Amino acid sequence: MRFKEIDGQFPLIARQVLGTRLSELREVGAVSREVFDGPPMFSQYSLTDLGREISVAASVLENAARSSGEL
Repeated sequence: MRFKEIDGQFPLIARQVLGTRLSELREVGAVSREVFDGPPMFSQYSLTDLGREISVAASVLENAARSSGEL
């Protein structure tokens, strides 16, 4: 997804914070970033294999929290 698409999915998160979190996820290998020359130039982010594994684990935790009434 492009940054703008990700930003649209999380309207309550400031763009600067989102950019920082994406950078952190890239550093740990959960997200990859590909830059396209354009015009216009743009970046596209995608989950790595590790990112997909983390996503599955996060979904399990979210479902558990919802079923226990914690969310």
